[in-house]
Amino acid sequence: MLKSNNRKYNKVSPDQQLVDFLSKEHSYQELYQIAIQSIDKKGYNDSLNPIVYSYPNFKDINSTLKDLVVSNATLKVQGGGMRTEVQVYDGTDPEEINTLFTWVLSLIPDIIEQYRTMSRTLSPKIDDISSYSIVDYWGMHYSKGQSAIGHNHFPYTFSLAYYISTPEGCSSLIMEDQSYDVQEGDLIIWPSTLYHCVNPSDVDGRVMISSNISYLPKLDKPQKVWYK
Repeated sequence: MLKSNNRKYNKVSPDQQLVDFLSKEHSYQELYQIAIQSIDKKGYNDSLNPIVYSYPNFKDINSTLKDLVVSNATLKVQGGGMRTEVQVYDGTDPEEINTLFTWVLSLIPDIIEQYRTMSRTLSPKIDDISSYSIVDYWGMHYSKGQSAIGHNHFPYTFSLAYYISTPEGCSSLIMEDQSYDVQEGDLIIWPSTLYHCVNPSDVDGRVMISSNISYLPKLDKPQKVWYK
């Protein structure tokens, strides 16, 4: 005969659960899965879709940009795609790079306005265009069968991909499980926390440039009147 257990169990408080969790060692993979589950549960990225622009003068710069990327893409990424060394952007870069990024920076007001409507912001300085700057960039070259595994560009503010060569049948950009077909001259920009990948290409010659933008507000020294 089974005996009933009349002992009462106290429910562990959320604070105690956190203490118990932090008192134990966790592998990187465990922490990664917890972070992903939290993002999925809270739906942080549901409304933050990438923005797509088209550079009207792409034919003037893409041939040179393609040569620069292909000749310098010597480093293999996870998935097999080939990339160049990461370059710090300071305006002393090749003319075609400066032309491209001058156009990108001219889009900042529109980018800010679009993301303002997609998410809540508390920053009083978000309209300060001079606080946004292109930090770095690198080129990517995909041959047939090559890809890039899922990743994001945290802790940057925005990340972008500019497409130089997109032969028919080349892979789309996969962003948060959504597929975005890419065309020569397209610029896709997104919040850097979004996960994205490139599936294995069916053709040779998919060439693009990636870059990151940071937001570094220039804050005035506050008057501490509310401390009085």
